[in-house]
Amino acid sequence: MGTRAVLQTTVLLALALSAAVMMVHGFASFPGLHADEAWAGLRALEHQERGFFTLHGMRYYAGSLYPYALSLVFKARGASVESLRLPGLCLNVAGLGILLLLLLRQSVRSAGLFVALCCTSLLLLLEARIAWEVMAWNLFGMACLVAVAHAFLVRGSSSALTAFLFFAVSLVGVLNHFVFVSWSLAFALASAVLWWRGRASVATSRFFVLNAVGLAPVFIACVLQWRLGEDSFQHHSTFVLSSLVALPLLATGLWRALVPVLERHAPSLQAWCSARLEGSRVRKPHVWLRVALVPFLIMHGIGLLGVLGNDVLYRRLFGYVPPLALRLTGLLFVSVLLAAVGVACLRTFRAFRQDATDPHGAFWALVLPLYAACFPLFTSRESPRHYLLLTLALFYAGAVLIPSHLPRIRTRLLTVTLVFAAVTQAVAWWNLGSPPRPPLDFRIGWRKETSKHLQDIAPVYALLKQEGICRYEGEFFIQQPLEFLRQAEGWSCANPAAATIEYCPTCEATFFFSVRR
Repeated sequence: MGTRAVLQTTVLLALALSAAVMMVHGFASFPGLHADEAWAGLRALEHQERGFFTLHGMRYYAGSLYPYALSLVFKARGASVESLRLPGLCLNVAGLGILLLLLLRQSVRSAGLFVALCCTSLLLLLEARIAWEVMAWNLFGMACLVAVAHAFLVRGSSSALTAFLFFAVSLVGVLNHFVFVSWSLAFALASAVLWWRGRASVATSRFFVLNAVGLAPVFIACVLQWRLGEDSFQHHSTFVLSSLVALPLLATGLWRALVPVLERHAPSLQAWCSARLEGSRVRKPHVWLRVALVPFLIMHGIGLLGVLGNDVLYRRLFGYVPPLALRLTGLLFVSVLLAAVGVACLRTFRAFRQDATDPHGAFWALVLPLYAACFPLFTSRESPRHYLLLTLALFYAGAVLIPSHLPRIRTRLLTVTLVFAAVTQAVAWWNLGSPPRPPLDFRIGWRKETSKHLQDIAPVYALLKQEGICRYEGEFFIQQPLEFLRQAEGWSCANPAAATIEYCPTCEATFFFSVRR
C-alpha cells in the first residue's frame, strides 16, 4: 500500500468515526422537535389507546404504519423525543450497514468510496434523524431491495424467501409513503430493460418476473390507502389487515408459478416485444429517457443540487448562510460527482449491450436515471426528506460502477470526496457548538423554506411547565411540539392562564420565541 493509499485510508477512517458520532450526538435535542414528527408522536399515543384504527397518516399519501410502530416503542420505553427518533436512527444505521456489506462483497474500494460519499451528506448525518416516516423507513427499505437485487443478479438466487422479502418490503414502503412507489417502478422498468432484446439470462428473467409481479401488491396498497376511509377501514379492519399480510405470500406463490412459464417462452416473448417496439415510436428508448428526465431537472434539479452540496442543509438546520467559497465548493463537488456517475452509467450500459456479462452493474446504470424520471410522478415538492432515497441511490451506484468502469478517476474522486467531507464536517461541528441563530428564510429550488420550524422549543416548554400553563395558542408548528411534550411528560395544570406563543426573530433572550400570557 503506497503513501497516498495509507493517507486516504487514515483520513477516511477519521471522517467515518466523526460521521458516526455526528449521527448520534444529541439526536434527541437537535434539530428542534418538528411539528410533523410531533404529530406522528401524538398519533402514536392515540394508537396506544385505540389500536390500529386507520391506514392513513397525516396525509392520504402517508400511512399509519410508522406511528403505530412508534406506539410500540412508547409502550416499551415511554414517550419522549428520544423514543420518537430512536427507531428511525436504528433503521438508518441498519440500512447503511446492509449497503456497506453488499459493497464489501464487491471490493474494498467500492465500500471505501461509498463511506466517503456518505460522510459528505448532512442530509444523512443530521436531517435523517428527524422522525418523518420517509426518513425513518425509506433508507432501510431501499437497502433491503438492493440486497434482493444483488442476490438475484450477482448470486443468481431463486429463493422464495428472498422473493417474499422483496414483496413484503415493497408493500410496507408504499403503505408508509407513496413516494416509495417511484423506487418500485424504477426497479420494474430497469429489470424489464435487462430482460428485453434477447439479453436475458436465467437470473435477469427471474428478476424481471419478480418486479413485474411486485407491482400488483404495490398497486393494491396504493388503491386501498387512497380510497379506503377511516369508517370503512374500522368496519372491515380484520379483513383489510389480513389481506395485506397475505399479499406478499400470494405474490411469492404467483412468482414461483410464472418463472418456469416465462423461461419456456422467453425467446418468443422477446422477439414479439422487439418486433412491436421496432414498429413503434419507441425505437430509441435512450432518447425517450432523456425526455422523461426533463420534468425532474426542471422540478427538482436545483433543489437536489442544494441538498447534495449542503447549502440548503446549512440554512435549514443551523440558520447559517454559508459563504460564497463554501457554496462554490459544494457545487463543484456535486458537479464532479454527477459527471463521474453519469459517465460510469453510460460505459456500464454500453458494455452490457455488447456482452451482457454484468447485469448487476447494468441494472444500477439504468435504475438511477429511471428513478429520477419516475420521481416527479409522485412528488413535486422540493423537500430534503424526499431526496434521501435519491442521494443514497446516487452514492451506491457511484460506488458500484466507478471503480469498475472509471478506475483512474476513482482515486481522484475519492480524494476530492474526502476533502469535501472534511470541510463539511468541520463546518457542521462548528455550527453544532455555536449558540442558536435567528430563524432564516431561504429557498430550496423554486420553493420558499424556513429554518424556524426546526427551532428548539424546549425552553418554551420548560417555561410553561414551570408556570403550570396547559393552555397555549400558536401556529401548527408551535402548537404540535408543545402538545406532544405535554402529553408525553405531563405537568400540573395549576395555572388557568392561556399563553400565546409566536416566532420572534429579534427575541434572542427567549430563544427567538415570544410568550405572551
